[in-house]
Amino acid sequence: MVQVKSEWTFWTVWCIQLREKDFEKVKRRPAVRVERNRRWGQGKMKTKDKSRKWMWMFLAALVSLQMYFVWELLAVFALFALGFAAVASVVGSLYMLHRFWALTVDRLADSQHPIMVATRQGIYTIEDAARRPFRRPGSAAAR
Repeated sequence: MVQVKSEWTFWTVWCIQLREKDFEKVKRRPAVRVERNRRWGQGKMKTKDKSRKWMWMFLAALVSLQMYFVWELLAVFALFALGFAAVASVVGSLYMLHRFWALTVDRLADSQHPIMVATRQGIYTIEDAARRPFRRPGSAAAR
């Protein structure tokens, strides 16, 4: 039995007593004898009876089905990866075409080539004509 010190609580004493009881149970157990001279696979398990044969056949069938499902999943993953690569390449090429077009338009707008200067002047003339009213101020309305 454990002597109780004044600063110990009820729970501390109770835990120590539980540990002592568990230790007593362990001391009463017989020792387990293990053979150390066995080689791998030389155990006492039977492998010749009929039930074991069916068990091994079932496990082999289960493993083969698992392998089939794994191959199916790998095939689906490969198809998904190919589809994703195709969509990504289409989107990437459209993005590159857009960026190339924007760069080309910017360069043409800043160009000082005579054809571009004449084109800009023609655009400015059309914009000025579009801003003018069709009727002169003070003219009579059409009937």
